[in-house]
Amino acid sequence: MGRKKQNKLNDIYHKISHYLVKKYDIICMENLDIKEMFKNKDISSSLQKIGLYKLVNMIKYKCKWYGKKLVQISRWFPSSKNCSKCGYYYKNLKDNQKEWICPSCKTKHDRDVNTAKKYS
Repeated sequence: MGRKKQNKLNDIYHKISHYLVKKYDIICMENLDIKEMFKNKDISSSLQKIGLYKLVNMIKYKCKWYGKKLVQISRWFPSSKNCSKCGYYYKNLKDNQKEWICPSCKTKHDRDVNTAKKYS
């Protein structure tokens, strides 16, 4: 990759990380095993192009600079399966299922929003 293209990408990563850290007091992200992901031939070239590792590191150090909270959740923790209202663990949630209703308290959840509420 040429220097000019790399500089443009770095500028984009700095702008994205700055925007996120300035806008939110708490940033939650899954603690991905990026090195392991690079072993997957189907996605490794895409990961290299987007520089996910670099972006995550920029978010980390900018959170420290601005006194923001960064929460990294284990990739093995089933956060989207835990009801953010009552704590019920919904073990039957499928990977492709975007929404679910808690059998215990009847709260309707979007899996991503539910996970974010759990850690905010």
